[in-house]
Amino acid sequence: MILRSILSLKQMEQRTTGGNYPAITAEYLKQIRIVLADKATQEKITSGVQSSYSKMRTLRAQAAEVLVSTQKQVEQMILP
Repeated sequence: MILRSILSLKQMEQRTTGGNYPAITAEYLKQIRIVLADKATQEKITSGVQSSYSKMRTLRAQAAEVLVSTQKQVEQMILP
C-alpha cells in the first residue's frame, strides 16, 4: 500500500521514464524513500483500525440477527 502512495509513485516514475519498457529493478526499489509516522502515531492508527474492525464485526452480527428476525416475520405473514 505504501508503494502506491503519491510520494513512492513519483519516485518510481522518475526512474522509469524514457524507455520503451519501463520497469523498476530491485536496485531502484531499494532506493525508494518511505516516510513512516512515529511509533505513537502508528500505535494510534493501529488502535483506531482495530476499533473500527471490532465495530464492524458487531454491526455485521447485529445485521445478521435483524435479517433472521425479518425472514421469520415474513414467513409468518406468508404462511400463517
